[in-house]
Amino acid sequence: MTASGAICIPLLVIGMPGASVSWLGVVTVALVAPQACVGLVAGALADRRDRLRLVAIADGVRALIFVAIAVASFYAHLSLPVFIALAFASGCCDALAAAGYSAALADVVPRERLALANAWIASASVYAGLVGPVAAGAGLLRFSAGTVLLVNAICFAASGAFLWRRRASEVEAPAHTSHKTATLSHVAEGLTYA
Repeated sequence: MTASGAICIPLLVIGMPGASVSWLGVVTVALVAPQACVGLVAGALADRRDRLRLVAIADGVRALIFVAIAVASFYAHLSLPVFIALAFASGCCDALAAAGYSAALADVVPRERLALANAWIASASVYAGLVGPVAAGAGLLRFSAGTVLLVNAICFAASGAFLWRRRASEVEAPAHTSHKTATLSHVAEGLTYA
């Protein structure tokens, strides 16, 4: 979830007819629950597939989700059940992207620079957490929550397109097996690791 999503989604939920703070809690659970429900499967997929492609797909789907939310908010056609479904789908994409990002770093950064790369990512995450809400708040002063989410969608689309265009030869994809039992064994291994 991006900072703009974290700020705009509650505003959209509270502004819906029939919505209450309880519904905001339901939407928040729909956004966060996939980390627990889908996270281990996403990790197993990231161990067996082209990680950057998984992130690109997740970013592309998140772009579509945020476009759908933004357009529906422009025309006041968002219903709570649809919003909850879109929030859950976004949370699933967040889990998939998080697993792909964390696993892909070792594929694109030489081992001797991995600690530095992790430090840069941690620093960028902290700065994004500081600047993102301010930028979203500034956007909300001038534009609607739907417009701010549309900018968010454009950023996801750009990220997905950039990652998708990476040549497969640039990153060595991990070997994968086609057996469901291998995926289940990876999930079980993740449970024992956690």
